[in-house]
Amino acid sequence: MNAFLFHALSVLLSSQGYSVLGQVEEKRVAFCLGDQLQLDCSIWKANDTCMWMYSGRRGLQKLASLDKRHISLYPNLSKNFETRAEVMVNGSLVIKEAIKSDQGTYRCENHHHFEWVSYSLEFDCQGKTTRETVSVCVPSDDTKNIFSVLCEALDRVKPRNIESVGWRLNGQNLVVIENGTVKRNRLLKGLAGLTKDRKTLFINTTSEHFTRVMDGSKRGELSCFVSKANGGTSERHLVSFRPITCTKKVLAVNSTLTLGCPVVSSDVLMFPTRKVVWELRGKNGTSQRVIVTRLRDKINVAPDFAENLSVTPEFALVFSRLRDIAGSYSCRVTDMEGVTVGQTFTVTVSVTQSQPCDNKSGVSRVTKTSAQFLLGLLYFCAFSLS
Repeated sequence: MNAFLFHALSVLLSSQGYSVLGQVEEKRVAFCLGDQLQLDCSIWKANDTCMWMYSGRRGLQKLASLDKRHISLYPNLSKNFETRAEVMVNGSLVIKEAIKSDQGTYRCENHHHFEWVSYSLEFDCQGKTTRETVSVCVPSDDTKNIFSVLCEALDRVKPRNIESVGWRLNGQNLVVIENGTVKRNRLLKGLAGLTKDRKTLFINTTSEHFTRVMDGSKRGELSCFVSKANGGTSERHLVSFRPITCTKKVLAVNSTLTLGCPVVSSDVLMFPTRKVVWELRGKNGTSQRVIVTRLRDKINVAPDFAENLSVTPEFALVFSRLRDIAGSYSCRVTDMEGVTVGQTFTVTVSVTQSQPCDNKSGVSRVTKTSAQFLLGLLYFCAFSLS
């Protein structure tokens, strides 16, 4: 209902002896990825019935009905939010771990008294700084000598409000995008580049500039700054990186095997827009397939690995038996579209030909030849003593 219609209806009701329309509240709520939002329905009273409505890119939808006895949830609530949204006993609508598509208008309406409270949810982080850690492979013949980093800060600013975007390496300017023009640091030629959409920076780890940066240093830092046209506080995304060896060979000889994933850090595991995956290429050159994925606390294991494989909180794989596990295992971090962030760790697993014995008591069986030898030795000793 627009302001003019609301006013006209108010005048009409007053002229007929009814009370003037009740309160109307309209609020703007800015949010970032992962935020928890609580939208209160202050107009809900004990004897009234109210309705939570949504309007936006998903259309016009009913989310929940509130009355004096109970709260009824409509299918749209779980369809749009799964388990991320709920209605509290006081009528408040709570949205957990907010994502960009949650934008829109949420309104709690009281049709009997022509009252409502309206919230306009806008994806705007207001100068937030996010951080993550990525691992960089030491250059070798077995690894790709390029690592990529997504500027997470870009997703927190509307495109029309972006004034400039800048990347820095340990405080030194690498690339600046301003008015559609890309400006590169000539002193660092060949070190960095951008993808076509200009959201992702990639670094050439074989560049002499990068080698010089990492010489004697265990860590480095990339930073992405997004300046806003409306003068708001810049959005920042800081990426710490550390060099590691990204290839490994393992000979499985014990009854169990654990494969760690050094390219996954603890902060990345809880990052709302990062997924981590384990992939396997079989020993016979079979095609590469995903066997484990993790998004925040949710872990999925391929059904045919479920009985033999468990996953630690650090995203390491633990095999309970070694049969048919030989192959090349790769672990990497991706964005929500599956693009690799950082680099990939690969470990090749081979299994020894000898397998543990089947004796359940744990005592090795004596072969027939060994038994004959021991029996002969006993006869010899007995003959000598006689």
